[in-house]
Amino acid sequence: MRRTARRPAARATQRHRTVRAEEAGDLFRQGMPRVARATGEAEREWLAEAIARLDTATG
Repeated sequence: MRRTARRPAARATQRHRTVRAEEAGDLFRQGMPRVARATGEAEREWLAEAIARLDTATG
């Protein structure tokens, strides 16, 4: 069986037109960017807290 390249998660095609995941009809494709944004926000929040703790521990 021949393997094909995967499309990026944030994009899909509909009738030869690229659409954003939020515009896709598939419920799970719509949810993926939402989860990615929430994960990014949580990572940035954690990183700021970690840096602040490290600064007080060494300062």
